[in-house]
Amino acid sequence: MDTQEKVKCIACGEEFDSDREGAWVNDGPICQGCLEGDEEHASTLINFSQNGKQVFKFGDYFCWGGDYDDADLSRILGPRKYVSTGGWRGYYDTPLAQGYVKLTDGWSTGFPDSTTQRKKTIFDLSEWLERSGKSAPGEGLYILIEPTSNIFSQAMTIFCAESDIEDIKAWLDESGFGVEVLEYALG
Repeated sequence: MDTQEKVKCIACGEEFDSDREGAWVNDGPICQGCLEGDEEHASTLINFSQNGKQVFKFGDYFCWGGDYDDADLSRILGPRKYVSTGGWRGYYDTPLAQGYVKLTDGWSTGFPDSTTQRKKTIFDLSEWLERSGKSAPGEGLYILIEPTSNIFSQAMTIFCAESDIEDIKAWLDESGFGVEVLEYALG
C-alpha cells in the first residue's frame, strides 16, 4: 500500500511523490524535472555592500540566497519573464522594483577576444569589487545577470537603490569604473 502523499507540480501540473521527488518552493510543490529546468535557466543577482558580497540565484519558481535557503527579492526585483525574439531565441528580463535605478545595462560574454576587449572591463570591475576591500556606499551596488539564448552571452544590469545613486556614481568614478566606462563595456 502506497502511503506517500501525491502533490501537483505548480509548473507542469503533474503529480509526484512529495516525500521522494521534487521540492517545495515559495509558491508550493515543484517536480524534480521542472526544478532542474528552472535552475538551468536561473538568473543571478549579486550585491556588493558593506555586508560583503551576497549572491542570489532565482528562476521562475525558486529564489535561493548564499545558503540556498528560500529568499525573497520582491523588494528589489519584479517578476522575471522570458522575452522571445523569434524561434528559439530570446532572453530573460527582470524589472527593477520601485526605489531602484539602473545605472547601465547591456551584455557580457564569458571569453572576451580581440573583437570584444571592451567586455574585459566587466571582469576587471568584478575583480576590483572582490579584492579592493572598499565597500559600496548605502545599500550597495547590484549586478543582475540573466541568461540569453546565446550561450556565450548574458544580459547584465548594474543598478543601485535610488537613494544611493549619487554616492554610488561618485564611488564608481573614484574606482575608475564610472557609469560611462561601464556603458561602453556592456554596449
